[in-house]
Parts: sequence; structure tokens; C-alpha cells
Amino acid sequence: MPAPIIKVDAITKSFGTFKVLDGLSMQVMPREKLALIGPSGSGKTTILRILMTLERIDGGHIQIDGEQLYHMERNGQLQPADERHLAKMRQKIGMVFQLFNLFPHKSVIDNVTLAPMLTKGVSRTAAEKRAMELLDMVGMADKARSMPAQLSGGQKQRVAIAGRSPCSEDHAVRRGDVGARSGTGRGGAERAVAALLRDRHDHAARHPRDGLCP
Repeated sequence: MPAPIIKVDAITKSFGTFKVLDGLSMQVMPREKLALIGPSGSGKTTILRILMTLERIDGGHIQIDGEQLYHMERNGQLQPADERHLAKMRQKIGMVFQLFNLFPHKSVIDNVTLAPMLTKGVSRTAAEKRAMELLDMVGMADKARSMPAQLSGGQKQRVAIAGRSPCSEDHAVRRGDVGARSGTGRGGAERAVAALLRDRHDHAARHPRDGLCP
């Protein structure tokens, strides 16, 4: 049986006296798609922010691909992770934000190529070639040179999905509804995410050393 790609073990998180997460444990297996459902204030966004290291946990452990997220091993013992370890782990997981978070002064293709170029040292030529493949998969190749202000909400969403694809990071999390924006149709963005997940494995098999699919 394959090992989980994300393993959460008894984590706790409080904001002041309000305990948001109290001994939460869960795991995500390879190719599994997991939805967090619950009322407002139940901790859904907090979990995603913790996985992105935007919030620290108070207790417990998280593993990404078998490696501790908030801890590191020194002299055979676990201790709190330093910034260098966190920076390395951030390369393993990306987030599609609810408000897309595209850089307004950069074109569509620049928004998609920025992360692999800055975090993994991929050349512009290789990054742009891969970006065009990803944009084509989400139906946005013809908008590669457009600016975000020229796009609809649904189009911005698809660019964000391509930019945070599992070939920019190992795993992707996203917040909020992605299925009913203009230009995607109900479930359109969901299909785009599923296609990108499948493509990650195909691309890694074809190009195992290009740095775009770890």
C-alpha cells in the first residue's frame, strides 16, 4: 500500500483562548482528492494555511511525502523546524487562493512561469514551454500574453490553477469554490484540476530531470 503524501497527526491550533483544531488527524493518499467541508469558523482555512506554513501549529506533527513539515531531525531527535527547512518544504506544496492572487502587472504566461523559475531555477525557455502546455490544458493558451485585467473571473481562476499546478509543486491545495465561475461552467475547473493531476505523472515520466515535476 502506498504511503500517504500528507499525514496530519494530532495537531492543535489556538487563536488566543479559542481552540480551532484539537487533536486533528488525517491523511491524503496519492491521487486522492480530499474536500474539507464544514461551517464557517470550523478551521477549514486554518488547515490549508498550516499546510502552506502560513500558520504554525501548537502541537502535533505533519508529514509531507514522509518528511516532517514543522520539525526536523538533529542528532536523532526532532526539534522545531528552522526557516531553511520550511523554505525547502514550501517547494513541495502550492495553494490556489480563493481570490486567484495573480500579479496584475505581469502577463498570464509570466504568472505561470514565475514560481518554477524563482523556486526551482528552471530556465525561462523550459518554464514557458511547460506553461503553454498547462495553459492549453485549462483552455487559456490563447490568452498567454494577456494581462489579468483583461480576463474574466473564471479565466483568472484557470490561470491560477495552471500556475499552482502539481508540476510547479508536488501537491496543491485550494480554498473556495472552483466550479461555477464564468468561462468554466459547473465543474469545468474541477476537470482542469483533475487533468493537471493526471498530467503531472505523465510529464514526470517523459521528463524526469527537467525540474518541473519533482
